[in-house]
Amino acid sequence: MNAKQILILGVFCQEHDFIFGEGVDTFNSTIKLLENDMEDLKVNSIPYGRVPLIEIQYKNIEIDIMFAIDASKINTSYGDLTNYASRKIILDNLRKIDGIIEEMVNADEKKVLTKSVIILAGYRIAYRLKYFLIDDGRRPIFTNLLRTIKLWAKKNEIYSNMFGYLSGTILTIMCSKIILIYTSENLLFLIKKFFLTFANWDWPMPVLVEPLNPKQQLNSKEDINLRPWEITDIDPSNGHEGDQMPVISPLYPEQNTAYNVNLNTRKLITKIMKEAYNLLKNEGHNNYLKLFENFDYKKYYNYFILITCLETEIQINNNCISVKAKLRKTLFKWADLAKIKDQIEQYHVISSFQRKEENCLIKGLYGPCTTWIVGIKLINDSENEVTNFAKESIEMLSYYTKSLNKGSVMVFSFFVSESEIDQKISSFIYDKTEDPSTINDTNKIQIKNENRQIYRQYSQVYYGPTQNLRKENPLDHNKLTPPNSCDNYVNGNFVFLPKLKDLEKGKASKNKKEKFSKTKNKNSRKGRS
Repeated sequence: MNAKQILILGVFCQEHDFIFGEGVDTFNSTIKLLENDMEDLKVNSIPYGRVPLIEIQYKNIEIDIMFAIDASKINTSYGDLTNYASRKIILDNLRKIDGIIEEMVNADEKKVLTKSVIILAGYRIAYRLKYFLIDDGRRPIFTNLLRTIKLWAKKNEIYSNMFGYLSGTILTIMCSKIILIYTSENLLFLIKKFFLTFANWDWPMPVLVEPLNPKQQLNSKEDINLRPWEITDIDPSNGHEGDQMPVISPLYPEQNTAYNVNLNTRKLITKIMKEAYNLLKNEGHNNYLKLFENFDYKKYYNYFILITCLETEIQINNNCISVKAKLRKTLFKWADLAKIKDQIEQYHVISSFQRKEENCLIKGLYGPCTTWIVGIKLINDSENEVTNFAKESIEMLSYYTKSLNKGSVMVFSFFVSESEIDQKISSFIYDKTEDPSTINDTNKIQIKNENRQIYRQYSQVYYGPTQNLRKENPLDHNKLTPPNSCDNYVNGNFVFLPKLKDLEKGKASKNKKEKFSKTKNKNSRKGRS
């Protein structure tokens, strides 16, 4: 099933999308059935990210499942691309992966395949580094080093690519750099050298494990998302501050895997790395164990900003997941204001904190809500300064979060002390068993649970046809006919047609659009684009 291909084409009925759909036999629904049966299992679908994926968390184990398109027009068996039994098998697999990526890049539907290239290139990074560049005798120590640094990053609340912190891919490259420099040292030595090296790295000098390949050039400006990284990317341009912490993936298309890291998060990461190195200067066994103690953010920060997203209706393409993806840039703009910059020493989005409640009531609005918290360290924490900052910071942050208020999504900000966090979040929770008239302003709210369930059932997005598209042109709109069981909803508010801007331009695309138009009557097209 080619999920990324379907993503661009857009939609009729989520019931028949075998990946992100809500139908009985879809992957997404099957996983969510398990979620209902297993208390420690959490599932989160992110179909609209830079890399669409399904996040799974079981207890302390996190798994990201991604789906890439095979650009081949015929069914092809590539064998086991995870096999590393011999040097010959490793080389053969790398050639196969390189060939698949090259076919994607050169395909006519490259715009549809861009995300699949990024996904497969990410897998190639891990496979190539661990099994090709690193000697087989050093693989176990590389694995242990990577696990150690990942655990340290999570414990210190700096593990989240979405918030501009470290990620698995970033740490894979950084750890392999240390292994390739120190080819015979033990694990404790490597851990110490990791922190010493990158805490004092001359950022934005890039971290490279293989030389850049300047010969690879793109054929079209349309492939800007696949443009290989260049040293000039560290310079500010087009509203971007420039890459602050370049950690470059090997081979075309070379990418800065730490693109989301901004100036604030880079300073925070390097600060915590320096603290870790200072802890390890005395190489006692207890000092290493202290690396993995939970960061007590309530003791470290006296004040916090709560950012709460509330959904008054269920919409897959406009929800709190999309808000979370935009918080990093929103907070950076807010903190860069002169009034804010002069008052805060540091702000820290607590990466592991995400509180979800199904029934929230905030300022007269009802629906499920999600809350994130940002630790604030003030330069001057006198009572008057704190009072003034609380008022000014929330007013300014509310101004910037206005752009996130779209349709059924509303974003609220609150300034609290460390002792008020749980109390404030609890104040949002609405007990549906209570009489709404006994609560202030709730008599103004229309809580339509039945309508919400109908909306949830039919408003999910369908990403395209479910046939095997390897033998078909993924932009052939004759294939995009609504399944029979969705016919009752063709004229309703729950069917969305593909966006023309997502399709290839030119004569070929125009012909496809004409073919597509024949599959729908005028009533079902009216008012949609």
